[in-house]
Amino acid sequence: EVYHLIVKAPWYRSSWAYVIYILVLLSLLAAMLWLYIRRRRQELDEEKMKFLINATHDIRSPLTLIMSPLHKLMRRDLDSDVKAELKTIEHNAQRVQNLVNQILDIRKIDKQQMKLQCQPTDMVQYVGNILKSYEYTARERNMEFRYVPALDSLEVWLDRTALDKVVDILDPAGLKFSAIIIITAFLMANNTYPPSPTERWLYIVSFLVIAVIGNMISRSTTVGLGISIAYLIVYTISSGDLKSSGKFLLSFSGLLAFGIIIMVYLYRTNAGFMQNLRFGFEGFFSIAEKGYWETNSNNILRSMIVWPESLSTWIIGDGYFDNPASDPNFLGEVTKGYYRGTDIGYLRYIFYFGIIGLSALIAVFMKSTKICIDHFKGYKFLFLLMLASNLICWFKVSSDAFAVFAPFLCLAFMEDDEL
Repeated sequence: EVYHLIVKAPWYRSSWAYVIYILVLLSLLAAMLWLYIRRRRQELDEEKMKFLINATHDIRSPLTLIMSPLHKLMRRDLDSDVKAELKTIEHNAQRVQNLVNQILDIRKIDKQQMKLQCQPTDMVQYVGNILKSYEYTARERNMEFRYVPALDSLEVWLDRTALDKVVDILDPAGLKFSAIIIITAFLMANNTYPPSPTERWLYIVSFLVIAVIGNMISRSTTVGLGISIAYLIVYTISSGDLKSSGKFLLSFSGLLAFGIIIMVYLYRTNAGFMQNLRFGFEGFFSIAEKGYWETNSNNILRSMIVWPESLSTWIIGDGYFDNPASDPNFLGEVTKGYYRGTDIGYLRYIFYFGIIGLSALIAVFMKSTKICIDHFKGYKFLFLLMLASNLICWFKVSSDAFAVFAPFLCLAFMEDDEL
């Protein structure tokens, strides 16, 4: 009788065991690689932080040297106009110093140690100090600039540093509001990434709030509002899902009606809100009251249409963006405010660096748009609408919405680095 004995390998030498060994080894290698990359990134971030802090200290030193003689000048018995201009210089230098200090706070932000430092503040005085920064510019542009607060004092608790950052952002905010209102319209109405009902309600509320408050701050927001409404109309008509489009229209119309009721109430009961609303929607009030579109800013812009007088200016520009009165080499006619007295975006760019420079600037925005489209393929129309808003607004102002493109570009470059 023959017995056949089969001796199996122990479990730690089985095929499954070897597969597990290989997987564990690969996992360890991947973890070591991830830790190495993470450490290298932390080291690079630390080096960048050190460079930024060192550069900030280099800026801070000469700024301190500027402030010291400035304070000595202010203590002298000088003409009242000179003292007022020195006060403006001091205030703006102090703002630069505050910005430098904020850069030094980046390390705290990185360590998530930055907290709001609220303190009692007289809001009337605070706003008055901010507006002093623009008094000199207003005089240079021959503009009447007055601050007439309705209250003598209004004490509130706030973080002055944090609010200063918000104020600095709001100065060229019109194009940013235009871009953000377009983003909001796209998010609440698109077939690629349809929002949930709750998200759609939030987007609609945000859209209406930005449309009203944005126009009160800067009427360039109207450009983004017009583009957004056109997009929403096209979306509603072209959407194949009639049920979804009907729900969207019902939600939007309901909130719009509710918002109009609130605005009518505030318009009739609050003089400040009425004034701000009439400023923000001056053209629409003109249509309702006069039968045609008219705004004071557009009338001023018509007087600012000034064409270059030489071929060289058309091609390469004159190299001036603002008032060249302080340039001893300038031989042309000096006008108050902007160079050649124009604030129209395209004309200011042409006077600065000509059609060549303007074409290069437009090419930068077109390239930025293409990069965003290539990396975020579902948002093609969003970036095209943002580009259109920027190019249209240049018929009125010379600011731009690149700050809105920048986060998307950073995300795109980060993806490229990871690949």
